[in-house]
Amino acid sequence: MSARPWWRLALPRLFERHASTKSEPPKSVVNFRNMQRRRGGAFRTDVRVERKSKAAVLHPDTLRQHMFATSKRISNIVHQEPDAMARFKKSEAVLMERMTEWRTLARRIRFHHKSRTSFIPQHGAAAWNHVILLAIRAASPTAAWHLFCEMKRQGIRPTARTYAGFFQALSEQARASLHDTLCLPSWNERLSKLYEGLEQLHQEAAAQTAMPDALSPHQAAQQRVLHELEKDPASIATAFRHYMTLLCALGRYEEALEVFDHLCPNGYPLAQHDTPRLPRKHFATVPMYTSLLRDLGLCRMPMSKKQGLVREIWRRWQDDIAMSLRRGASPLLDETALKTLVWTLQMGQPRTCVQDICFLLGTYMGVPFRSLADAEVHPVAKPNVHWNDTALLVDVLTFFDQQGAHSQLIDCYTHAKNEAMHGLDPSTVPKAVALYKKALSQTSR
Repeated sequence: MSARPWWRLALPRLFERHASTKSEPPKSVVNFRNMQRRRGGAFRTDVRVERKSKAAVLHPDTLRQHMFATSKRISNIVHQEPDAMARFKKSEAVLMERMTEWRTLARRIRFHHKSRTSFIPQHGAAAWNHVILLAIRAASPTAAWHLFCEMKRQGIRPTARTYAGFFQALSEQARASLHDTLCLPSWNERLSKLYEGLEQLHQEAAAQTAMPDALSPHQAAQQRVLHELEKDPASIATAFRHYMTLLCALGRYEEALEVFDHLCPNGYPLAQHDTPRLPRKHFATVPMYTSLLRDLGLCRMPMSKKQGLVREIWRRWQDDIAMSLRRGASPLLDETALKTLVWTLQMGQPRTCVQDICFLLGTYMGVPFRSLADAEVHPVAKPNVHWNDTALLVDVLTFFDQQGAHSQLIDCYTHAKNEAMHGLDPSTVPKAVALYKKALSQTSR
């Protein structure tokens, strides 16, 4: 039997392919018209098939949306993975992959628009900051440092939020388990470089505030992007605050005080500084003073030295409060600040602590202590701090009870009762009522 020709074998397959393609819907106007010609139908011109426009996709705003989508994808990985190291590894892989896609998309947009402008992936700083935090929480600060260096090589400038998150995560790890690692000479050098970068960002922000029109067009465009990410100078102050917390966690409180003196010098010097910096009002805030006092209270040092430093910082805090009152601003105190001051001042000599806390409450909350002379208390005209915090009231009453200052305890309770319309009613706090009854029984003897 003779072999059949090859074209006879392939003919049924060709008919099958033609039949399958003939029944498929048209993918474009040209295919639809060819199908009409094959079927012998009338030629129609009112056919409209939607096409995807490449110009809509290749838009510069697409790069920004790409980086936002990257941040969202990393956040989804964080919620899905329970293990810290697995979260970091997957997030790092996604970040590197998305950065490659971003650069490819940037080249396509430049070619499509025939532009020589180089796009800066600055909007990706949030995604990089997130992955750096994941590396530190995975007990790998060295990997976080390498990511920080790679971030700058990729053309993304670290923002104040980058430094703030870096220092905060390192301080948490330093208090937990990585104290020895961060004390190595290599990390001392790295922390110095991080602080230099933050200080450079601080000086540039101050220079832009002083002379906003003295920048080149490229610098002005980059500063607009940074300003959009920074929002306000408070983020720079937050980064400095977390850096001082890290130094205190490492036992280097002298360096932390030097940084604080650089930001809020002792007194108000009238001489101009060579290097520009932001005004003092951005740093002399309640979170800054509260954080510094808390960190000094947690440091390991002789009690006498700790008491001296705490009282020195409190004295400078009082100066800033006086200056804010002269400017008509609100006093730099709140419930958290009072709790921190009470906690730090009660360490050391009991008699001095009782006098200091009575002066603090009498001056800034208007508590009338009968045991103190009128000259020792200078209450503010309108105290903005009231007994709104249950923990603050209980801490103060417990402190006076432990020190045997029962008359001061009764004065505080009575003042809180009289000011109940502005804040907390002490009669609704069982522990405060118990301490008040105990003090009454002690004074009646």
